[in-house]
Amino acid sequence: MKHIFLQIILILSILTLYPGCGTRNTAPSVQLSGKNKNPEPVLLKKETGSPHYYYMLSRMYTRENKPDKAIVFLKKAMDMDPESLFLKKEIINLYLAQKNLEKAEKSAEKFLETVPDDVDVLFTLARLKSNRKKTRQAEEIYNKIIELEPDNKHPYLLLGKIYSQEKNSDGAFKLYSKMTRHFPGSYIAHYYLGMAYFDQHRLSLSEKEFKKTIELSPTLIEPRLRLIDIYSSYTEHMNLYKQKVINTYKEILKIEKHNNFVRMEYALYLYSHGRKKEARTIFFDFGSKSSRDENLLLKIANEYIVKKRFKESAIIFSEMLKASPGHSSLNFFTGYAFDSLKEYTTAVSYYQKVQSSSPYYKKSIIHTAFLYKEKKEVEKGMALLEKYHDSHPEDIEIIIFLSSFYIETKKIEKCIKLLEQGLTISRDDPLLLFKLGICMDKSGKRDKCIQLMKQVIKLDPENAEALNYLGYTYAEIGIKLDEADKLISKALKLKPDDGYITDSMGWVLYQKGSYTKASILLQKAAKMTAYDPIITEHLGDSYIKENKLKQALLTYRKALKKLTGENSPQKIKLEKKIKELEERINAQE
Repeated sequence: MKHIFLQIILILSILTLYPGCGTRNTAPSVQLSGKNKNPEPVLLKKETGSPHYYYMLSRMYTRENKPDKAIVFLKKAMDMDPESLFLKKEIINLYLAQKNLEKAEKSAEKFLETVPDDVDVLFTLARLKSNRKKTRQAEEIYNKIIELEPDNKHPYLLLGKIYSQEKNSDGAFKLYSKMTRHFPGSYIAHYYLGMAYFDQHRLSLSEKEFKKTIELSPTLIEPRLRLIDIYSSYTEHMNLYKQKVINTYKEILKIEKHNNFVRMEYALYLYSHGRKKEARTIFFDFGSKSSRDENLLLKIANEYIVKKRFKESAIIFSEMLKASPGHSSLNFFTGYAFDSLKEYTTAVSYYQKVQSSSPYYKKSIIHTAFLYKEKKEVEKGMALLEKYHDSHPEDIEIIIFLSSFYIETKKIEKCIKLLEQGLTISRDDPLLLFKLGICMDKSGKRDKCIQLMKQVIKLDPENAEALNYLGYTYAEIGIKLDEADKLISKALKLKPDDGYITDSMGWVLYQKGSYTKASILLQKAAKMTAYDPIITEHLGDSYIKENKLKQALLTYRKALKKLTGENSPQKIKLEKKIKELEERINAQE
């Protein structure tokens, strides 16, 4: 009845636009000329300038996908007939077509002032509110629609989506309880009520709703997966619920025997609950199939490695390898899983089995090199990259990684030669230029470093690292401090949570003599970098300028503890600073 009533209102509102149209045909006569690419309607003279005339122009531009022009003419029609509900609805749709959500929202609100119970417009407004992150208002509107049309499933589901996004389990529980009363035969209502109970940890009631969902729709997989979640969470009567989990997995696999995700989860469950022999049969089957189907392997990697389920990944891929031990892709993913678990020696053993013909070979070389670095075997990692570079001299990525090893091992001249070689291949590569700038700085060629950093910024104005490096270089030598401030401020906007850039800003303030402000920033930078020794030393220097000598001494000692290496230049310098500061404090006392 509601919809019939709305149709009558709509027809009446159209009739009010056109005087006399109930007794005779006053529709415009439209003639299109084949020569005119943008035809205008040719209308009867008595229609020209009427609301109908402007409405028809608006419709024409709507059909031509020109909402801006359509709106202009629709507004003219509305000016002539301001009470027309039909036109007021049309303007909402045109604003939506124009993607002007703000005006669409205002127009919908204005329409509802006249017709507050128009469900179509309420739906439109609720979606607009939701899209514009006005979730509380959207919730109120959907609740109003439910009051107006309690037997319409749609608003329940849309409101439920909002509750889910907001993690409002109480709201979801009330909503889906109401929905199951109105739709007792709706499996969707029972499923989502089960989810609401689950979120509230009311597991027995959640189980009941999921079982009801399955009763109403026996082939559904999702409620069975949720039942597995419930059974797996019980710690009492473990053996009873363990068997329920296994039986539920078997039920699912009867319905969808080729569901690879469920088969893999089933195998993992068996493996972790002492039934390794059964689990290994499934893993072996996956291993055999993946040797013939690389796409299957990628799907498994996407499900477990991409989602950072590394412990499960290590079990899955190492077991799958038993079916195909020489499979390079499988060896790479197994290595990656153990790499992510910080089991570096095991990871290297798998990476080393990746064949040079594999698309994962270069990645395995890079990962192995950096694992050697983690294991304090930098020379091994560097040798591996050098060997790859010798056979692939034009690979820029390897040149960049190898240059990092050269910088760390202070092989600066070798690094410069390597990067210059890279620049003959890729002349304007910002990363190559940036790395070369660092090497020039470390070799004492600071002017050349500054020139290269400027070149990087010219090529890539948003390069936060280059902006910071150039700004910090100016601050270190105490020149162009205003320019340094601008460079580092821009870098901080790009990377506001970077402790090293924060340190640079603090050091600029220190060099400008703003010691209190410098200390605040340097303290923040030290915390952000887990008290990096250089940054912590900067903080100590700033405390001395504030005459906070005891605080400075404690800070220097903290920096010293962070340093490794017996006779590093920074350690010697810090020890000297500490000794001098101790003498100064003793003299004052």
